[in-house]
Amino acid sequence: MGKSSLARVALAVASALVVGAALFAALGSKDAAPRADVTLVVGSFSERTGGALALASGGEDSRLEQQLPAAPWSLSLDARLEPGTRAALDLGGGEPLVLEEGPDGLTVSAGDVRKRFAGNGARHLEVAGAGALRLAVDGIAVTIPRAAGSELVLEVKRGRLTVDNVVASPTADRGLLLLHRLAALHARVPTGAFPLGTGRDGEVRLTESWTTGFWPGALWHAADLTPKSDLFRDWALAATEANLGDERADTHDLGFKYGRSSVAAHRRLCSPAAAPDPTLCARLRDSGLTAAGTLLNLIATNRAAGTLPTGEEGCDDCARGEADTIIDSTVNLTLLAWAARESGRDDFRGAAVRAARANARLLLRPDGSTAQSVHLRRSDGTVTKRHTHQGESAGSTWARGQAWAVYGFGALAEELGDERLLAAAESAAAYVARELPPGGVPPYDYAASGQAPPDVSAGTITAAGLLRLAAHCRRSGGCSADPARYEELGRRLLRGSLSGASASPPLGFLGDQVQTLGGRTSWDDDGELTFGLDHALEALNRAERVPE
Repeated sequence: MGKSSLARVALAVASALVVGAALFAALGSKDAAPRADVTLVVGSFSERTGGALALASGGEDSRLEQQLPAAPWSLSLDARLEPGTRAALDLGGGEPLVLEEGPDGLTVSAGDVRKRFAGNGARHLEVAGAGALRLAVDGIAVTIPRAAGSELVLEVKRGRLTVDNVVASPTADRGLLLLHRLAALHARVPTGAFPLGTGRDGEVRLTESWTTGFWPGALWHAADLTPKSDLFRDWALAATEANLGDERADTHDLGFKYGRSSVAAHRRLCSPAAAPDPTLCARLRDSGLTAAGTLLNLIATNRAAGTLPTGEEGCDDCARGEADTIIDSTVNLTLLAWAARESGRDDFRGAAVRAARANARLLLRPDGSTAQSVHLRRSDGTVTKRHTHQGESAGSTWARGQAWAVYGFGALAEELGDERLLAAAESAAAYVARELPPGGVPPYDYAASGQAPPDVSAGTITAAGLLRLAAHCRRSGGCSADPARYEELGRRLLRGSLSGASASPPLGFLGDQVQTLGGRTSWDDDGELTFGLDHALEALNRAERVPE
């Protein structure tokens, strides 16, 4: 994805909502005269009216019109048709699609095509306008052999229809397709729940485990991409608040859970320029500091080595008195770095520096590759073994672990100003530069055979980490390599990772991610995982801020 594609994000975000022919007011480029075409439409009617837009037959509010991006475009929205409603969806390229809500479900017809979707109630609609239209209702798709124009007209012929949460973007921009993906997940995930990921079977898997913070994290990064609309911001805040309450859990993953949610929200909403809500900001700050305090106590149970163990109670394959520290903990330590700045407490900073340097010494090999896990005796810090939980072997390099190393060491070097950690980040990045396949997507393990599946989540995490490292190198001037090398490598990983984002429903589905290869379930060998989406959106934002 080059600059011409990435720059689209900043060009036109529509959020002014009125009923009638000018439903959304499209804004022009920040650094050019307003454009005639619509580049991106993102909006929620609740931003203006406090609820979804209601269209009813026989009145002046029976019809809405919206200019769409230049074809081919992608469109998604939430809709609810009351029983007995009949509406026409005209997409400007032929006869309209007719939508009829009956007692047994929704029927969509266009010419000779007729498709029934079972059930009643709220629905999420997706349309891709490349050649023949591809329409999906709640993830079930049908192809309609007709062309697409550049305007949407929705008119209620009978009954009542409510519409909300509209996203329209150019289909060719794979990064913007991720916004449609988040909108679809939001429509399907129950309020207060957290998606772990989605399989190729279309089933969304929910979780209450270590990944809950990535759902609000993804939404916060989507909000950064669409600053003229409150749509993703409101969803992000709701998901962040739903994630509160587990700050004292016995796990090193509190950095993931609360760094990507409570701390992410605090950084965006609680600066003086943001007109902060004191009560909300106090809750967010307390959440982050409480979770950081739990990590501090967890490190204290492994005082001899100084690393952050996976838990106080040991691990499934630990001998008595052993602690397991994995490379993922490097990213979790960034929560301590934030807490040190926020509270002014030296113990947060000292623990973060010591634990991160220990990770570099114990888990980073001389060639820049990483081991996933090291077991240590809690009594004296002696190493008892190194191994892997998810990679191919103890001596191989699990790609997502390598991604956590690039991201975590680079982030800690930036936040703590530590030269040793910066050297560790550059070493891990250099390994990726040498070993990355031509297509720009890592295999699930860098030492795996040519038949190994790719892992897009490793690609997006590494891309976000490299772009963050490049920005820090430019600011600090302290890196051994030219920052442009990290920028180019990060963009290459981002392009490769986003190349598979689906351009037809389900729009933006980002598959080929591996959680645990050959685990108890098989969907996560090549499914879509929320942490991959989160870091893809972070990388898109970071790519916007650096030159190409």
